[in-house]
Amino acid sequence: MGHLTQKERLFVVKEAQKPNKKLSTIARALSCDRRTVSHVLGRFHETGLLIDQEKPGRPTALTDSQQKLLDKYISKHPTATANQLSNYVFNTFGIRVSGRTLQRYRRTLGFCPRKQHIKVKSTQGQVEKRHLFAVQHQNSNIKKWIFIDETQVQLRNTGTIVWVKRGEPTPIHEISSLRAYVNLWGAIWWNGKTFARYDNYINQTIYQQLLEYHLGPYIHKCRRYAVAQDKLRSHWTKPIRQWFEDHGLQLLDWPPHSPEFNAIEYVWHSLKEMVRMAQPKTQAELEAAVDEVCLLISQKTVQGCISHISTLLKEEASN
Repeated sequence: MGHLTQKERLFVVKEAQKPNKKLSTIARALSCDRRTVSHVLGRFHETGLLIDQEKPGRPTALTDSQQKLLDKYISKHPTATANQLSNYVFNTFGIRVSGRTLQRYRRTLGFCPRKQHIKVKSTQGQVEKRHLFAVQHQNSNIKKWIFIDETQVQLRNTGTIVWVKRGEPTPIHEISSLRAYVNLWGAIWWNGKTFARYDNYINQTIYQQLLEYHLGPYIHKCRRYAVAQDKLRSHWTKPIRQWFEDHGLQLLDWPPHSPEFNAIEYVWHSLKEMVRMAQPKTQAELEAAVDEVCLLISQKTVQGCISHISTLLKEEASN
């Protein structure tokens, strides 16, 4: 089969994978003998190669140049599965490499798995508002900002990865209900923090009660602070705006779709991870875990999250 080029051999393999494709038909398309086509397929199925090697056996690695191309492909397609990478390698280099081998290549090249963040796509106008906000506040003293937000901690998010030997059953983490959850409100600032659970959905009445009972006791320490909160309707009703004004707090004109500028979002991430590690199994255990973690969140953690916002604002303003 020496007279066939690598491209022609790749054609043989691809055509042979089509249903009801005869070897004689492939041979006629390439003007070669049927035995040549059979030899190409036999070599490929035996070694995963399209060309003969002096040394038998499957190659142990891609060449440096092939690895560089694979690196670029993964960077451009970060969600590609191992099977998709295997198909890419075959279609590009004519080499059959298993998905497991490509998983090792991916890690060797420096890639590691991460959970992809979901973000609502912003309009051009929203992007411009976010940039203008960053420009206006890049040099603001955010140590005098109060960051407020709500989140929901769900029981189904508390599962953990387990490692078991091949053939052994996967341990089951039993919970009382998949609907167990906790609604949590919080406010953080450089020298303080406060959290509270609430029932049902947030509305003006509940929100004002949260402010009165849980932020109110600290207000005397936060005179003339600015308040960072999203544009949820219940956050901006006339009575709520009046409450902030009466307590000497300035509401920031928060840009839409900008949770990355709210420091408490990063506190929520840490809090949920700590709750997950507690592995609660019931609604009561979930509530207890949330209450305990709220007490364990350190002021140093809060300050780190707030400092991060200062960096983000400067980066956005410089773009």
